[in-house]
Amino acid sequence: MAGRRIELRFHGYDLKTGLFKKVNSQLFAYIKGNGDSDFRFLGLTEQTIDHSKPYFQKPIFVEFFENTNQTVKLVLLNTENDSPFTAEPTINEKNLIGESDPVSVDKLLPPGTKTVINLKKDGKDSGTLDCRTYENLPTGKMITFRVKMTDLDKKDLFGLSDPYFFLSKVISHTDKPTVYKSPVIMKDLNPVYPDTITMRLEDFNGGNIDTQIHCMVYDWNSNGTAATIGFFFTTTRDLMGGKREFNIINDKKTNDKHYRNSGVFHFLDFNVYDA
Repeated sequence: MAGRRIELRFHGYDLKTGLFKKVNSQLFAYIKGNGDSDFRFLGLTEQTIDHSKPYFQKPIFVEFFENTNQTVKLVLLNTENDSPFTAEPTINEKNLIGESDPVSVDKLLPPGTKTVINLKKDGKDSGTLDCRTYENLPTGKMITFRVKMTDLDKKDLFGLSDPYFFLSKVISHTDKPTVYKSPVIMKDLNPVYPDTITMRLEDFNGGNIDTQIHCMVYDWNSNGTAATIGFFFTTTRDLMGGKREFNIINDKKTNDKHYRNSGVFHFLDFNVYDA
């Protein structure tokens, strides 16, 4: 029997991390269902670097079955002295920031629900997680593409930029969960990103080809801040229909009658195919 695939996204805050206000952290999820004698490993987020309020970009997916008793448990680790975990971690007193009590998956539904989850260590409060739940409708499709940008605005002192971008699916005006974050390409106004981006179609758009996709392009700075280059919106339907080039627009420049764009974003080798 197939279940519903739901997507959980997390933001941490009020973390008790000892002497260090900012730490590297990574979140891990475990699940227990009918017939399970104990919790089993479910999934993990990426490692966030030097954050006191980590926003985890990578979601954790749960296959939810109606009329069953499923619970999840969350564990947040300080990974300051570790490379990012890629599988179930080793948990010890030194790396544990906190863990949650078991949470019924029913309480995380319906999609759109925001749930506050408390973390504890040694019986004391050690942080808080905001969990947002999203529908992830199976499509049986995969999406793949590459990216380049051309003629970007010059943001750095020496007439170059260090560009990177986020792709997000638009749930509402204030809710745009990230589906992909690119690496930074240094000192380039015409960057060609080497990675081929491949994911389930539903991870890109939630299973709806008319969901708006929001792209933000930034210039990286060594002090940890980012300068906005610009943005644009599209949909999977537009991309499938052949529209693959988009003007990157900076709102602060649109009052200039000579302003055209802050660069052009190109989807290359775009393809949707059966999984």
